[in-house]
Amino acid sequence: MKITSLLYHDVVTEGNFEESGFMGNGPNSYKLDETSFCDHLSKAAGNLKGQGEFFKTFLRNGQVESHDIQLITFDDGGVSFITRIAPLLEKELIQGVFFISTKFIGQKGFLNGDQIRSLAERGHIIGSHSHSHPERISALTYQQVLNEWKESKVILEEILGEEVNTASIPGGFFSNEVARSAQEAGYKVLFTSEPTNTCYYIGDCMITGRYSIKRGDSGNKAEQIVKGSAIFRIKQFLFWNLKKVVKKVLGDSYLSLRKKLIK
Repeated sequence: MKITSLLYHDVVTEGNFEESGFMGNGPNSYKLDETSFCDHLSKAAGNLKGQGEFFKTFLRNGQVESHDIQLITFDDGGVSFITRIAPLLEKELIQGVFFISTKFIGQKGFLNGDQIRSLAERGHIIGSHSHSHPERISALTYQQVLNEWKESKVILEEILGEEVNTASIPGGFFSNEVARSAQEAGYKVLFTSEPTNTCYYIGDCMITGRYSIKRGDSGNKAEQIVKGSAIFRIKQFLFWNLKKVVKKVLGDSYLSLRKKLIK
């Protein structure tokens, strides 16, 4: 089984980055304006329609008829999930997978509990993006990461009144300990930020990657990824693995360097 997932964050009006989600040059570099996002959807919609139902079936049953699922996912929990993104997805009959950092629920620029519940009632999929969105989750102790996953799961399940069994890793800081703790917390599918559609298991938790989209990326990029273009996928894979080496070598210094480079 393969899962090809696009990774987005917020959608805002041109230049109004404070509308939704986390603030700062780093988070803002992942926020698309609505015109750009509509272009992405128009080009990728044909491959994404109805795919969310396959994913729901897999989460329920652990198996699915389709052996290649294509998804569109969104990280952080910004209010644009419901004010801008969901209505645009629904026009195209697409279900989004929305990952929520639960510490920020109800804060300015973020979804509240009623809005999260509404997204689920409208057919979208809700998952955890950790509780506090640590800058470098892989640097925490195993128990700290486990607490992040567990607390987020409890909060979301109280809001939704149903099991939450999928999650995504904040910041792309994957480690085997992060994955094992997600599995221990009860998640069935964990999304990384590694640009791959290959799936594998740690315990009974499936690990799968995503292809990240940033502000300035063309709709053609999204289209080519969901249509299986080897060129686009290989370019992202090579860049990601180069960045992974830099992260490992620099450790915490990577975060400071990244902030300076995107000012």
